[in-house]
Amino acid sequence: TIYNNITVNGIANFTGKQSGSGNWTFKDDSAGNGTVDNDSQVTYTESFNGAGFAGSYRNLTVNGKAVFGDVVIENLFDGAGDVTFAGTTGGDATASHTGSVTYNETAQLVYGGIYGDLTLKGTRTLANDFKVNGLATINDVQTVDADIDFVGTTNAKTAGEVINAVSGTVSYVKGADIYGGTYNNLTSLGDNTIYNNITVNGIANFTGKQ
Repeated sequence: TIYNNITVNGIANFTGKQSGSGNWTFKDDSAGNGTVDNDSQVTYTESFNGAGFAGSYRNLTVNGKAVFGDVVIENLFDGAGDVTFAGTTGGDATASHTGSVTYNETAQLVYGGIYGDLTLKGTRTLANDFKVNGLATINDVQTVDADIDFVGTTNAKTAGEVINAVSGTVSYVKGADIYGGTYNNLTSLGDNTIYNNITVNGIANFTGKQ
């Protein structure tokens, strides 16, 4: 058990579970088959480029490039790096990440909050409200049970019909392409292009020309 703060400037080679409550900082890469169970803060800095540790985090900051296996994040997920969740995701964390985040097929839980760029691979249910300020990339059907706000751009022109909303409101900033599919409520702020079929079962709120 590690109760103090640790900083690893080189490669962190963990075997087995490493648990504790200190602030842990990783600056290079990781090795071994270890996992972490940290109830304080773990940071992967701008220079980190490799596999992040699977395990349980309270607060996770990623400013470098990291690929994670199975993780549980309980409080805050933030940073400005390039993150891929390649395993399962769990926990009640709120995202406040300004970089690029990818959820692979096995990462069924998408954390609510704010993203820079967001890529969703595979089908899942989106049950937490979130906003995407940058590029949203969706290529597989997402069941939407939340409010989603696309403030940046989308890949809707080539994505096809990928929205299946059972509740909530999906909103698009002025100029963003609208994903095809079925919506509960749909808000468009104008100058949006619809390339694929859409169905709105609730309220369609269109402002300006489409």
